[in-house]
Amino acid sequence: MLESLGVGAGSGGLGQRIPASELDRIDHALVFGLQKDGRASAAALARDLGLDQRTVRRRVERLLDEKVIRIAAVTDPRQLGYHSRALVCVKTSGSSDHGRLYQEIAALPEVDYFTVTSGRFDFQAEVFCADDVDLNRVISEEFRGRPRCRPSRCSTICACTTRTPGSARSARCTSRRASGRSSSMTSTTASSRCSSPTAG
Repeated sequence: MLESLGVGAGSGGLGQRIPASELDRIDHALVFGLQKDGRASAAALARDLGLDQRTVRRRVERLLDEKVIRIAAVTDPRQLGYHSRALVCVKTSGSSDHGRLYQEIAALPEVDYFTVTSGRFDFQAEVFCADDVDLNRVISEEFRGRPRCRPSRCSTICACTTRTPGSARSARCTSRRASGRSSSMTSTTASSRCSSPTAG
């Protein structure tokens, strides 16, 4: 993909983020175009937008370097052998800084997505496991097994739908934020208590 755009393999490194106010219409159009097809060549993008290929390459390289976008493969977890997926919501105990705990949970190989939240729960983690037995092990050992970690709810994800980048909402989101995310997920869940014998 990078080669088709004429962008060096080292792009997308440790750059400073571009303030949203500095992204213009061309930047937004390139982000939206790459959301629709992450393999689009510089020539195709230039043709669609009526731009010079050199301008496209320069702009895309800047967006990568400044971490506005990243080019990544979006996988199907089930095809990779992960058949149990859950959202684990956790309350933490104690009043000390939980930064280290957050880092430990976020670094678990089974955790795909981690967020610190306000409200009833302190954080939530999206967990991918091979099966329900493995999911129960992860919740028991990696979550409940930590002194300050109190899993309060586990929602098994039964189905998910990918919003296509070409949708009206996606276009609005791209225009507002130029986030560069290739897709977003909405999930249908079935809730179960984490204290149950099996998670899900």
